[in-house]
Formats: sequence, structure tokens, C-alpha cells
Amino acid sequence: MPTLQIRNVPKALHEKLLKKAKEERRSLSQQALYLLEKILEQEDINKAKRKLIITQLRDRRPIDLALSDSTKLIRTDRGR
Repeated sequence: MPTLQIRNVPKALHEKLLKKAKEERRSLSQQALYLLEKILEQEDINKAKRKLIITQLRDRRPIDLALSDSTKLIRTDRGR
């Protein structure tokens, strides 16, 4: 299994990670791996959500701006 070594970790970050590891009853390495996996999974989820939103926005029909009467706009919107 590959290894990862991180150098020059700021003291405050190291202490925070160590504290969290103790709270979760994990070693420092286990906690670091857990957090990395969690962050990368969330990043993938966020990316998928962004793609879905972009697709949904592209699929929307354009609004006819030539309609000046708000009643027509409401009727058009209700007709969708």
C-alpha cells in the first residue's frame, strides 16, 4: 500500500487533527485518511450536483421578453 508523508504541518493544524483523532478514537494517520476520503467524496458529490444544475439550466426554455404585460407572463409561466 502506498504511503503519504506530509512535512511542515502547522502546529495548530497538527494539534487540531490530533485532538479530533483522540475524540474519534483513531490514530493520527487513520484520522488524516478518514478526513481526506470524506473531503474527496464530498468534492465528487458537489461536482455532480453542479453538473446537474448546469444541465437543468440549459434545458430550460428561454423566456419571451417581448411580452410586456405581466398577465401574459403569468399565463405563459402557468402553461409550462
